[in-house]
Amino acid sequence: MKKLIILAAICAVIAFAFTSQAQTRSVAFENTQFGKWVVTPSSTLKPQAGNHYAPKNAVDGSDKTAWAEAAKGDGIGEWIKITFDSPQKIGTIYVKNGYGVTSKRWHQNNRIKEATIQVAGGTFPAYLKDIRGEQVVKIPPSMRNTKTKFVKLTIKKVYRGKKWRDTLLNEFRPDLEEYNYE
Repeated sequence: MKKLIILAAICAVIAFAFTSQAQTRSVAFENTQFGKWVVTPSSTLKPQAGNHYAPKNAVDGSDKTAWAEAAKGDGIGEWIKITFDSPQKIGTIYVKNGYGVTSKRWHQNNRIKEATIQVAGGTFPAYLKDIRGEQVVKIPPSMRNTKTKFVKLTIKKVYRGKKWRDTLLNEFRPDLEEYNYE
């Protein structure tokens, strides 16, 4: 019985340690003009020093927030996915790389250098510049006419931060207005 209690205590400590390092959450957005969005990450860094890194931060339009992955190392293979409640055509995705709250914070954390973008029509590489401003990622013409219920970004390579190895994404917003007014 004593061994069982010790084993249960060890399991509880391990489970607590794992869940305190990473959180995975889906956040629904009911109020877009194109219906409900659900934003799902592979992992999310737990809040630190009053900063929250929820997946909703990648679609909120604010430079003061960002989604941060919670994997060990640089976050290679981590992803964020936006799911739509009805199929949409996408031709352009707007991306703000890193954590744009300040120039100092932006340089301290990893930023995405290379990613793959997946939509219903296929997967393609996206190469991001190491800049704080908004970048435009164009969906290849062969994939633009295929309606999709999701868009997913997966981290492949990063620009290393000067202080931390967490990879952050300030904004990841598909332009649904471009093709969905018929």
